[in-house]
Amino acid sequence: SPKHGVEKIALFNLQWFAAATHLRKIALLRYEDVQRDTNDALRSIGKYLGRSFDESQLADVAVSRSFERMQ
Repeated sequence: SPKHGVEKIALFNLQWFAAATHLRKIALLRYEDVQRDTNDALRSIGKYLGRSFDESQLADVAVSRSFERMQ
């Protein structure tokens, strides 16, 4: 459909990409990366935001906010 179809999604993605190329800093975080190594993904988020976290903080967040625990 013109409102929710593939063409609409493709156009949105192209517009997003065009806008993003003008930004100075872009971070990509994939669900698969978070699932594979949550601590590393959290560390990357902190680095992107200019913050650092100690390993115990990362481990606490990774365990206490896991998908399995939130079910």
